[in-house]
Amino acid sequence: MKCGKCELDVPAHVDRCVGCQADVGFPNVRSAQRDAETAALQQRYERARTDAEARGCLPQVELLERRLDGSHAVLCRRWGVAARLLSSDQELYPSYHAQIKEQSRLPEDNKYDAERQSVDAKLFPNYYEKMRFAALSVDGSGAAGYGGCAMVLKTGNIADRATVFEENTFYFFKKQQLRYTEPTPAGFMADWPGRSHLGVAKLAGRVLPSHDETDLDRLILSSNGNAGEEDFIEVHVYGPLHRRAVAYAHGALPEDPLDQALVLALKERLDLARIPLDLT
Repeated sequence: MKCGKCELDVPAHVDRCVGCQADVGFPNVRSAQRDAETAALQQRYERARTDAEARGCLPQVELLERRLDGSHAVLCRRWGVAARLLSSDQELYPSYHAQIKEQSRLPEDNKYDAERQSVDAKLFPNYYEKMRFAALSVDGSGAAGYGGCAMVLKTGNIADRATVFEENTFYFFKKQQLRYTEPTPAGFMADWPGRSHLGVAKLAGRVLPSHDETDLDRLILSSNGNAGEEDFIEVHVYGPLHRRAVAYAHGALPEDPLDQALVLALKERLDLARIPLDLT
């Protein structure tokens, strides 16, 4: 694309024109809004609806779509990580790759962290360090395998810079058996308003005529508390997250006395900031 102000070609990875510094939009959103991407997703969406009608469950799929239209991004992290973000207006939530680069975090000794940079660089070339990851949820639950504190993000704070993807990107590329030199298949990502079409394209084939709202919500996000075994639509947010982007947080009070003290102290700070923290 070209800059609307100075007509210079805009590199795919920037959010500002390199010539005049005009705002050219967030690169992940521009990527999701490409004609080839939206056309492929629309085809998947229409096929899903046609199949649902043939199976006699189109009303349930339409309810699924309405549930998705009201969905939120939920960020789950360990209580210690969440406390750093939520305790102060001076804190920002850094990306995983920024933490590694700044040497404030070590990669874990597992297959996921060993290949994470390659996977993220494929989907977000030259700007993967600026991406934050969450899960799409209707009822406020999150991918609990990533931590016991679920932070529900304010839609107004992320909608313009968020995109959604079919599933956890790491497992998507593994299932597709894609080499890192091969292009990512079109039709598996969407901008924030398109999240309901992506969700229908992914989930409509699993919907039954007997499904109610609770069943549909569990299709949108299924979590057993074990990372890697959870099924969800992944949310990608460009740029840092501030605690004022959190609508509310919730989670179970830890059993360890030291962790309990950390969480209860955090709740006092959040009460002062008028950010609800619900403990069970």
